[in-house]
Amino acid sequence: MGYDPDDPTLIIAAGAVAGAALTLEHVLLWHKAIRLEREHAYVLGTATLGIAFAAWALPARQYRALAAAFTIATMGGLPVMAAYWLRRRLEAEHRAGLAAGRIIGEGLSDAAPRSRDGASDR
Repeated sequence: MGYDPDDPTLIIAAGAVAGAALTLEHVLLWHKAIRLEREHAYVLGTATLGIAFAAWALPARQYRALAAAFTIATMGGLPVMAAYWLRRRLEAEHRAGLAAGRIIGEGLSDAAPRSRDGASDR
């Protein structure tokens, strides 16, 4: 005999688990010298929400709902992760091209400041 999936007490408890876990993550990771990269933070937050959802779904025997949530989160997250991977790869190739002289005149953060007439201020 499982719990009633419509029992608001169980849903509120799962929401409290999510809120407490996400708050704890933020408190523990807030002052770290090395921050999580954005996509890793997304994965951690989504996994935390998944655990809280499972805290409702498993006792309520809502296995199909749990599988659906996992599938939706995975299918929604994979393109985002692929975009971050591609962005890093393209940025690395661009930096390598600048360093090797294959790309000239763009993205140079250490370029000499220019006055309004275009002359270098150095």
